[in-house]
Amino acid sequence: MVINDEVKNGAEQIYMSIQGEHAYNVGVKGFSYTGGLTNPDDTELGTTSKWTLASASIKDAAGFLIEHS
Repeated sequence: MVINDEVKNGAEQIYMSIQGEHAYNVGVKGFSYTGGLTNPDDTELGTTSKWTLASASIKDAAGFLIEHS
């Protein structure tokens, strides 16, 4: 994450300009993203055809557990 700030003097009031940028990585255990976009949006990431099983078995991929009492 990068944040820059700049104080602007010379006007009736002092102003401060702040700008920030960040990035994050998305990964799903056992799958690889095969979409062609460098910066995909949420719709692209949610498209199942853009992901390929990279594990030898689906049992080695991500999963979930439902607990019921």
